Amino acid sequence: MILNQSSSRHRLLDFIRRIPGIRGLRTHAAWEMRALFNVIRSRISGAKAEFGGHAPAQRPLHWTCSFTLEGGVSTLSAEFSRLGIHHNESAHAIYVPPQAGLAGMLGDFVCTYPKDAGFKILKNHPGDREAAPGLSGPRSDPESDNALVGTAWDLIPAANFLYERNIAPRLYDITRLHAGQVPLTALVVQHISGAAPSAPECRAFLSSLRHLLEAGPLVWRPVSNGPHGSWPDADDNLVKSAADGRLYHVSLRNFSFGDLATHLDSLLHEAKAAVHFGFPVLFRGGRHLYQQVPGWSRAGKRDTSLRWQQIKALLAKAGIAMNGRVVLDVGCNAGMMIASALQDGALWGVGWDRPQVVQMGTRLLATLGYTRFNLVGANLCEPRALLDGVPAHLAPHLDVAILFHLAMRPWIGFPDGLSTIPWLAMVYEGHERESLDDLPRQVQELQDVVPCDLIAATRIRDGDCRSRPLALLLRRCTDLGPANGMSHRAAQRSALFTGAGASIQVCSVAK
Repeated sequence: MILNQSSSRHRLLDFIRRIPGIRGLRTHAAWEMRALFNVIRSRISGAKAEFGGHAPAQRPLHWTCSFTLEGGVSTLSAEFSRLGIHHNESAHAIYVPPQAGLAGMLGDFVCTYPKDAGFKILKNHPGDREAAPGLSGPRSDPESDNALVGTAWDLIPAANFLYERNIAPRLYDITRLHAGQVPLTALVVQHISGAAPSAPECRAFLSSLRHLLEAGPLVWRPVSNGPHGSWPDADDNLVKSAADGRLYHVSLRNFSFGDLATHLDSLLHEAKAAVHFGFPVLFRGGRHLYQQVPGWSRAGKRDTSLRWQQIKALLAKAGIAMNGRVVLDVGCNAGMMIASALQDGALWGVGWDRPQVVQMGTRLLATLGYTRFNLVGANLCEPRALLDGVPAHLAPHLDVAILFHLAMRPWIGFPDGLSTIPWLAMVYEGHERESLDDLPRQVQELQDVVPCDLIAATRIRDGDCRSRPLALLLRRCTDLGPANGMSHRAAQRSALFTGAGASIQVCSVAK
C-alpha cells in the first residue's frame, strides 16, 4: 500500500513537471532569489560609479624608442630628419606616417600595431592622473590649449564614435614612448592615404558633420588660439581616402562627448536585447546584461570584477602575468573580460561571438574608452573561424597568448578552431552544474582537439551564478613547435610550466 502511494506520488510529480510553465519552476525561482540577493547587495554598495577617475580603463603601454633626445621634445623634428624619418609637423604634434624601415628607425614597437598605423607624437600631453598619459581621469583644465582638448579619456570615446560612423580614422592606441630620458605621448592612428578633396566635397562633408554634432552626443570644443577655433573648414585635416573614396577628418583634438554618462546609459539599455544570455529574470528587469560593466553598472548576471579577480588568482598560481600578452576570448559576449585584461596591461584583445553580440560589444568597449581590441562575429564551429579573425599584426605574439574558454562548452564544445591558433595557456570555465570531478573528462575531450595539460583548478562563484569549476591548461610543446609558430621564448616558458604541472596538478587557489 505504501509502495503504491509512493509510486502514485512520483507519477503525479512527474506529470506536474511536464506541464508547460511548471517545468523548471524551481530552477527559475532559484535564479530569481539569487538575482534579488545580488540586486539588494548592489544597491547597498552603490550601483553606479561616477566617471572621472572611477571607471576602469585600458592601461597605457610603454615603449622604448630606437633613438634618444638629448635636447628634449623640441629637437624631435630635427632628430627625425637626421634619421631619415618622413614626418609632418603642426603646431601641436609631429605625425609619422607608415613607411619602409620605420621599425628600425623609430622602434620595434611599430610592428605591434597594424601596418597602416601612423604615429602622432604630441608636443605636449593633456593632464592625467599618473606620470604616463592616463586613459581616464578628470579634465584638469577645460579651456586648456594643450595638444588635446581635455584629457585622453575625453578623446578616446569621441574618436571611436567618429570612426564607427566613417568620419574619422581608427584610433588604435594612446601610448607612451621613451626617447632616452624624454617621455613622449603618441596617438597611434589609422593612416588615411589620399588627396585633398574638392571644395564641394568639403562643403557636403562639413554639412553632414554639423548635423551629426547638432543631433548629439558629440560636441565641438574650439581651441581659442587655434587656426580653426570656431569650426573646422576646408583645411588639410580633411583627406579623401584613395582606398574607399570617403572623406575623413584626421584631426581628433576638438571632439568630445557632451554627456558621456547619458550616452552610455542609453547604450547599456539598448545592449540588453543583444547581449542577454539565459532566461529573463524578474528582479533584473527581464532581459538583462550577461556581464556587468565594471565602474558603471552592476546589473548583470556575472560579476565581472569578482570573476576577473578569481581568474587572475589562478593565473598567478602558475606565474602567468597579463602584461604584454594577447588575450583571446571564445564566446566573448560584451567583451568585459577583454576589458579587464586590457586594464591589467594586455597588449591586445580578440573576441568571437555571434555577429549581433559583437556589434553591440564593440560599441560598448569603444564608448568605455578601449581601443586595443577586435571583436569578430563568427560561427565558432567553423574550423578556421578563430584564426581568420586574428589581425595579422598579432601573429608574432600568439605563441604566448592566453585563451579564454569561459562557460561555453555546453554550447559549442571544444571547436576544431582551437587548434589553429598557437596559444600557450587556456583558462577554462565550466558550467555551474559541473564539478571538479568532471574536469578529467572535459580535459580529455579538449585533448582530442589540442594536446594540453591541466596545471591548476579551483571553483569560483560570482554574480547570480552558482559555483563552477575554473581550470588552467597549458599547451604541450610537441603540439606547438617552431613549425607551427611557437618561438623559443614560448617553448622555454611552456617547458617551465610543464615541469611545474607535475607538482601542481589540480589544486585549489580559492574556495
